Amino acid sequence: MDGWPASFAEPGLQTWASTINEQETSMSDEIRVVAILQAKPGQGAELERVLRAGVAPSRAEAGCLSYELHRDIDQEGRFVFVETWADRAAIETHRQMPHYKTMINAALEHVLERQVCLLSAIAVDSQPAL
Repeated sequence: MDGWPASFAEPGLQTWASTINEQETSMSDEIRVVAILQAKPGQGAELERVLRAGVAPSRAEAGCLSYELHRDIDQEGRFVFVETWADRAAIETHRQMPHYKTMINAALEHVLERQVCLLSAIAVDSQPAL
């Protein structure tokens, strides 16, 4: 479990996410996470403050290869994390870290909705066959 309450779960997300260990990745064990958080109306600045506080300690984790927080330029109050982790174990360790739990607990009152995608890269030949 990633610490978010069930009311923030995407339909099918838990089932899909739980199968990632069973799937082989095409390029490596690296996993890219894209997490989209929409603030409740009028709470974007506070949500941004909360999310910013979690960036530096997350980047310092051993399994973190990159961890970037973005602000959507077209939709006010929407924030996007783009993260790269060494493997699924690194993500699970991240979700148990005190700074992650603190960030979630502080963000809960400001988040209207969230979406999380766990991604593995697909190896594509540089010269595709015609």
